[in-house]
Amino acid sequence: MCNGSGGYAIVASHRALDEQEQVNFEFAGVHRSLEANGSSEIAKRTGARYGVREVNVTYNSLRTPLAITLTVTPF
Repeated sequence: MCNGSGGYAIVASHRALDEQEQVNFEFAGVHRSLEANGSSEIAKRTGARYGVREVNVTYNSLRTPLAITLTVTPF
């Protein structure tokens, strides 16, 4: 839920990815590949929103476990 009338951004924070590691993130039907640097913008939405959104994560060749933290930031 985000009550800000301007909208919000969702950012995924994670450890840096090696060249051969690939992680794909799906939020509400939109697909993004996570950035290697450890900070990836997943979505931007305008206006206030409320509801449940589906999230899926798929990966290939992870060398070590990966934790992903999502942050919702109004703008």
